[in-house]
Amino acid sequence: MKKIKTILVPTDFSVPAEYALEYAIQLAKILEASVILYHAFIPFESGFYPPAQRKKGNDETERNLLRQLSKMAEKIRSQDDSISVSVELDRGPEHIRLLDYCKQTNVDLIVMGTKGASGLKEVTIGSFTAEIMTQSTCPVLAIPGDTVFRHPEKLMYASGYEAKEGPALVFLNDFTNEFSAELCVLHVWDDEYSEERKEEIRSAYKTLIDQHFTHKTPQLLEVDSENIIESILALATNNETDILAISPIKREGIWNWIFRKNFVKSTAHKITIPLLTIPI
Repeated sequence: MKKIKTILVPTDFSVPAEYALEYAIQLAKILEASVILYHAFIPFESGFYPPAQRKKGNDETERNLLRQLSKMAEKIRSQDDSISVSVELDRGPEHIRLLDYCKQTNVDLIVMGTKGASGLKEVTIGSFTAEIMTQSTCPVLAIPGDTVFRHPEKLMYASGYEAKEGPALVFLNDFTNEFSAELCVLHVWDDEYSEERKEEIRSAYKTLIDQHFTHKTPQLLEVDSENIIESILALATNNETDILAISPIKREGIWNWIFRKNFVKSTAHKITIPLLTIPI
C-alpha cells in the first residue's frame, strides 16, 4: 500500500458530514496527509428559462457553494495551520463526479458521513453511500452519525478466506502499522463445509496472511452463523473494534451476496463504528 497522502471528504454541509470531516482531520494529522473538501451540485436546466438566466443562476449557486467550502477550509486552517486543506466544487451527479475526480487525482482515502434512516430517506442516503463504497477504486471510510474520533487501536476485517483478498491484507498491514493497531480477521462459516475442508481453507488463508503481513500477525476469529451481518456487527461491537473493514467485491457462493451493495448498505445503516471498504 502506498502511504495515504490525500484524504477526500464529500460534504453536503450536514451534521453527519461535519463529524466525518472532524474524523478525517484527525486522521490527516497522524498520517501527515492533505484534506480535500468536496461538493458536487447539479446545475439548473429548464427550457422555460433563457440560457443567460440559467447561467446566471448556476454561477451564483457556484459562488455561494465555494464560499461555504472556503469558509470551512479557513476554519480548519485557523485551528491547525499544519494541515493542508483545499476545496473542490464539481458540477453533475455527485456519485459520478466524485468517483471520477478521485480516479483523476489519485485520492488515497475517502472519508464520508453516513447515518441510519427510514422510508424514502433511507433509500436515498443508503444508495449514495453504497454507490461510493462499492464502486470506488480507493478505500472508503464511512463515519456513523455522531462518531467522535478515537485513535484506532483495534480493527476487524470481515474475510471470506479467499486468495483475492491479498491486496486488502497489504492495505491493512500498512494501515494498522501506521496507527500501531491490532487486527482481528473474522470469518463466518456456513454449514456446507466439512471440518477437513475448513482446515484446508483456513491453512491456505494463514499462508496468505504470512505472505502479506510484515508487522504484527492478526488474530483469527471464526464463528458459525446463518445471520452473517448481525454476527459481524455484534462481534465488532463486543470486541470494542474501532474500525470494521470489508471488501465489497463480486464473488461466487455464500460470500457473493454478503459483499454486494445490499450488504454495504445494511451495514452502513446499522453500524455504530466507522466502516472501511477496501477494493480488491
